[in-house]
Amino acid sequence: MSMLAKSNGLNLKGHSDIVSKTALSFLRKMSPDNYDRFEDSINYSALLHDIGKSTTTFQKFLRGDLNKPNNKFRHNEIGWAFLSKYLSDDFSNREYILNTVYWHHGISNQLGKHTDTEILNSLDNPSILNMLNYLTNCVGVENINEDIESVDSIVAPLFYPSEGLLKKNLHQLLLIRSIVITADRVSSNLMTIDEVTDNIVKDYFRLDGDIKIGVTKFDNTNRFEFQKEVIDLISHTNNTSIVKAPAGFGKTIMGIMWGLKFNEKVMWVVPRNAIAESLRLGILEEFDNLGINPSLQVVLSGEVKYTNDDTLKMYEADIIVTNIDNFLAPTFKNDIMDLSSLILNSTVIFDEYHELVSDAPLMALFVNIMRVRHRLTNSNTMLLSATPIACESLWDTMSKKTTIYPKSDNDSDSDGHYPSIHNKKYLLRTTNEKLPIIANSNTLVVKNTISSAQRSKGDGDYSLLIHSSFTNEKKAQNFEQLIGGYNKKSKVDSSKGNVIGTHILQASLDISFNNLSEDVLSPESTLQRIGRCDRFGNCDKESTITITKELINSSGTRSEATIKNVLYSRNLSDSWFDYIDKHNGQHLTLNQIYKLYNSFNKKYYDEINGYIRSRFDESISRLSNIYPIKFNEKKKNGKVLSAGSNKLRSTNNEVFYIVEHANSIDWVGPFSKQVFNDFDNDFRESGNMLNRMLKTMVKLRDSNDERFEFNDIIDNKKYITIDGVRRLSRKSNTPYIVYDRYYDEELGIIKKTIN
Repeated sequence: MSMLAKSNGLNLKGHSDIVSKTALSFLRKMSPDNYDRFEDSINYSALLHDIGKSTTTFQKFLRGDLNKPNNKFRHNEIGWAFLSKYLSDDFSNREYILNTVYWHHGISNQLGKHTDTEILNSLDNPSILNMLNYLTNCVGVENINEDIESVDSIVAPLFYPSEGLLKKNLHQLLLIRSIVITADRVSSNLMTIDEVTDNIVKDYFRLDGDIKIGVTKFDNTNRFEFQKEVIDLISHTNNTSIVKAPAGFGKTIMGIMWGLKFNEKVMWVVPRNAIAESLRLGILEEFDNLGINPSLQVVLSGEVKYTNDDTLKMYEADIIVTNIDNFLAPTFKNDIMDLSSLILNSTVIFDEYHELVSDAPLMALFVNIMRVRHRLTNSNTMLLSATPIACESLWDTMSKKTTIYPKSDNDSDSDGHYPSIHNKKYLLRTTNEKLPIIANSNTLVVKNTISSAQRSKGDGDYSLLIHSSFTNEKKAQNFEQLIGGYNKKSKVDSSKGNVIGTHILQASLDISFNNLSEDVLSPESTLQRIGRCDRFGNCDKESTITITKELINSSGTRSEATIKNVLYSRNLSDSWFDYIDKHNGQHLTLNQIYKLYNSFNKKYYDEINGYIRSRFDESISRLSNIYPIKFNEKKKNGKVLSAGSNKLRSTNNEVFYIVEHANSIDWVGPFSKQVFNDFDNDFRESGNMLNRMLKTMVKLRDSNDERFEFNDIIDNKKYITIDGVRRLSRKSNTPYIVYDRYYDEELGIIKKTIN
């Protein structure tokens, strides 16, 4: 009896052939220069990916004789276990094939818990025989292990391997696995191999329509003609390019014109949500300036938050604006892994990519995606930043280098920038003292910690405070007020109110202030923050840039010193301040300030490279904990969130918590937080906290607050422990109750003073 692959009657061999042909079509499109190199790995992965469906129970399920397969393990796990035992150790690219078979779907069992022997022992002999017959037909009897009993048991492979060949060549595994998964899913409805045509691949990548730029509002202007020359140069050289463009250079219009040249979907990736919203407004404005109307989507938190074409599904627009988390998600989230080939080979713009350098797993995954794109595919990648920290060494090879623009006359990578939008001068001041900020002086003040920003807000005269420890509604309101009051179209007025906040203010926000005051962090932060100071060159007074490095003599400045090692490197931060301090009191143009930035990077290249490499090494050590899951947790009451569910940014234990409102009996939240030390220290707890929390939980329940579900804890209070409450705080409906801080509408979450 022929083995089935689908309940519609399609047999296993027919489906596998369809997937193989589709996958090889994707390989031919994505990696023509490496087709021969990966052909066998992809072909055999495709032919064998569903071999685990050959079990007797799964076949009965497909024929309608069972409601579900009733196997403890999923067919991808079974297929891997069988191949691990029966496919010859000498079979070419065996490790790539086994990993792809195991992970072409997610799993519902615990990661790395089960061995191949344990999985096979759960099957009956006819199931083993079915798979053996199919494998023999695919690879030949000469590639079958004869002595199965002598083969040592191994545990299931990691999705992101942490050792061995696949760790070293993770980018190659990503290419093979993504192509097979994409092919399997986009061809799932095909019944015959003749239905596999080139249009499947073309439709996957190409634009929704034919978009041509004709007459624009900027034709024949010097700046626009220069931008077009730069775009033309980049489009005809290397497929991976870094553009060192200063603030206000016109990166948005350049990105649009460059991206549309290739007639394929453009994915525009930013580091944070706030930047995505600002970019959306900028793109729509430039569409109007260019006289075009491409389809646009903003995809955040796994949803289309904005679109100008409601007929399109997610990721079907011509230009897709998203953050780095959503961009990387198709590589490991089971329900959208069919999109993984899109992120490997669509046209991509990484905006302000310098922010991706961190010890969180997202950096390691970003670098490996870049290794695929840069080394293995013909995809086009533009990396935009006014402060391009030199992480390209992590994906470059001896023979293939990222091209950096502008280039010097001798065709080696330049340490320069493209010219700034204006030549006005700034007064540069450096100081070791906290200087007062003149009220209503149109000054942007950027602090490195929330607590420092809150203290300064309380001591000074500011119209707005911006940081991450507000409610989502308040954050949205604050950003709307910020952009509305300080954007390009707002009134030029040197007496506007001052704004204070943290580093979320510093990148890709199209806003402008007359003056800037910052607590020093890094060269990148300084230059990004300067980009919000007289951004458009239209301020009526000379701008002052004040860079402060306070001496460590209080708890506040000690906190500032600590955060430097979290967000950057304290030693490099101190070196940057000492370097810029030599120019205290000088009047400098943006071009001169960028020259200082570039010369600092050149002088401290080894130290900066060491910092980047150390962050990457920490990041990749955490990547192995991420993998696709095949089930969705049922929600009792609406959408229950899980703290730390964004594995790309999680480096510590993350929990949800709530705090009291400063002026009412309400509890505000939940907010999320990473517990770096332990609960007692991070929340300054003492005494019998469990009893105190139980009393609060009862009050919340009796108030009919539908956000929370503390009944299970309350009803089992005789058996529940404080550690149990802490474990449950990973869910948003059972958040931790915190008493050492409160919520203030103007300041956000405030820590209480301890007497």
